[in-house]
Amino acid sequence: MRGERRTKQSFVQNPRSNNNTPDESVSWMFSRHGSYGMSSSSTGYSHVDSMTSTISFELDKRYRQNILESQLMENYVRNVATLLQPIPHSQNTYSSLYVPNALLGSATLRGGPTRGGSGRVAIFFSLLATSAFNLRATNMASTFDEVARTLRLKAFNWLHMALEELPELDHGKMDLCGPAVSQMYESAISAILTLITADIMEGSMNEYQVHLSGVNRICKQMRNQSIELDRRLVTISSFLTVLSDTTSVDLLPIPWSTRNAFPNSASNMFTDGCNLEVTYGITATLANYLHQVTILSQNVSHFISQNLPIHPTLLSACHEFSKTISSWSIDCENLASLPAANCNVFLGKIHILAFAQSLQIYFHTRVLPCADPDMALYVQRVAEYLMEIEAVRAKQGINFNVTASIMWPGFIASCEAGPDSRDIWHEWWEGMRKYQIGNISKLWMVVKQAWAMRDEGLKEVPAWMPV
Repeated sequence: MRGERRTKQSFVQNPRSNNNTPDESVSWMFSRHGSYGMSSSSTGYSHVDSMTSTISFELDKRYRQNILESQLMENYVRNVATLLQPIPHSQNTYSSLYVPNALLGSATLRGGPTRGGSGRVAIFFSLLATSAFNLRATNMASTFDEVARTLRLKAFNWLHMALEELPELDHGKMDLCGPAVSQMYESAISAILTLITADIMEGSMNEYQVHLSGVNRICKQMRNQSIELDRRLVTISSFLTVLSDTTSVDLLPIPWSTRNAFPNSASNMFTDGCNLEVTYGITATLANYLHQVTILSQNVSHFISQNLPIHPTLLSACHEFSKTISSWSIDCENLASLPAANCNVFLGKIHILAFAQSLQIYFHTRVLPCADPDMALYVQRVAEYLMEIEAVRAKQGINFNVTASIMWPGFIASCEAGPDSRDIWHEWWEGMRKYQIGNISKLWMVVKQAWAMRDEGLKEVPAWMPV
């Protein structure tokens, strides 16, 4: 992803047509058939010579493929896993959670498929695909793009097998709900989550909602059977769902209940200690606020969809919650999960502050409108925080572990920027492209389209909604 740190792949050859099977496609890219005495003009070979040549070719093909897989995994561990989190952290979820399972999947693959191991193999190929998408920043972009797509197809195929292997969960058969079964379900969830990451790296979000729905369905099955799930998987899937809901145009209206106080404890999805600060640059408190704003927006939508005036108790709850998020202070947060290094603590705090300001924008574009000067101030503050993050990283030099900011604050804020305040956002978005995460370029395109529509007179709020 970064030119100065990319893995060298000088042995890669240009791909041929897409008519190969997955194994043949990957192998062809990293070998030349003619170099193994396999030419059709070699008619003087005996049967033994031909068989020996074939075995030699297959062994060499496997050797080259092993080299490719090793280098892709190394690139993932050294570069991609670090890049995907907002600040460097020793307990990086992208490496500590997924890589051990991927390596077990690789071992399963080498020893032959075994029941229950398909999920781990899917994780293995998914991480390789993510790494290959990352390496499109090299001078062999088209080659790595095809390699990545082939590896992702393998991951899908193994995930399909993993889902078919999952045993039915039944309270009447508690022997089926032991650690081995729990591991199979967790591997399937991890495989789906890593495929989401691969899509983000590629810049294709067509399957995002499908993946999240699958994860949430499996998690619900496990909860219904009181099967404990790795807390990290719960946190990741829950937060991705929360973020997805904030930019969904298909959320269903929710009737407002005058009997229940808002917010209630049941609406809190996250608790301190879930490490959201280092994984996504947000605290559990702000993540819960984000979810609660979405619920309020659905309550408001219910009245609007029915052409009814908004109930006074809902208006009151909205105003009270506006005071809640406005009174939030980072000084009240437990930031024990942030790394000890001073520069990383500082980076973590700026990320959190950017999220807090963009939360204000989200609230005022989905629930209660605010005055234009107030909105402009929120937008400007987010831009300044995000630019400060990039300035801190630039000062660290090339030896600093490169990480990329979570894009949600910048996306939510920049869409609402007026014509006179877009220069700083143009600079930030163009600068973010250096991280070579495909989704960044896609989001930047949406922002520019939102600006164009606003300039043409469209006043819909939020600005990204009609794009």
